[in-house]
Amino acid sequence: MAESEHSEQDNPLLDVAEAAAAGVNAQQVTVQNSSVKQVEGGQVTVSNSAVGRLNGQAVQVSDSALLWTSAGSLEIRDSVISLVSAKEAWLNDAVTPMLVAGHVEAEEARTVFLVAGHVEGNVSTLFTVKTALAAGAALGIVLLSIGRLFARLGKRRQA
Repeated sequence: MAESEHSEQDNPLLDVAEAAAAGVNAQQVTVQNSSVKQVEGGQVTVSNSAVGRLNGQAVQVSDSALLWTSAGSLEIRDSVISLVSAKEAWLNDAVTPMLVAGHVEAEEARTVFLVAGHVEGNVSTLFTVKTALAAGAALGIVLLSIGRLFARLGKRRQA
């Protein structure tokens, strides 16, 4: 019996698996215990998974990590999403460093930057639009003061 040697590059199953993991595009999508680069669909459910980019109309995420999500309505439970853009977002024990939404309802949500039309519930955020403007103004005043101080010190050394 002759044994044929196959390299991993010649394995057609690897190509199929890579194509399946690269992206999913359908009306109803369920991602469970998986790692996917991109998901697009109407109704999307993600649980115990990692997703790079998700785009959907009605999205439910639980116990997962996502890099970027865009949704009409989004429900997040016990998950981390780096960037969220949604018309409506419901968060329960969620972390989203950047959250942009028209309406947010939350129970124990944490964000760094929050831009929202209306917020209800317990959201801890570092920067809202108002605090970002205030921090920018304060930083501007400090930098202006330091610049003037160095200008005065420079004039004294020249004299």
